[in-house]
Amino acid sequence: MTKTVGILRPEDEELRSNLIEKIAKNDAELNLTEQNILESLLETLTKNDYNVLEDNNLIEMLKESKIKSFDITSSKNDAEATNTKLIAERQK
Repeated sequence: MTKTVGILRPEDEELRSNLIEKIAKNDAELNLTEQNILESLLETLTKNDYNVLEDNNLIEMLKESKIKSFDITSSKNDAEATNTKLIAERQK
């Protein structure tokens, strides 16, 4: 059935393929961002008299990651909704 849909509506299949790729890329980017934050926090554990509230670099990293995370999550949700619509359209 997938081949039939691909022949009848190749643009939908291409869009679906691109969406799946985009979702995977967004997941990887979110994981990398989380990993970077955790690594930075682990580095601070070895410092004496360290105060996380005074670490401007870490605070900036957290602010940027919050914005990036929101954008990626929003984009991912849009891609998943579009993918769901394409699947429903395929089943018709």
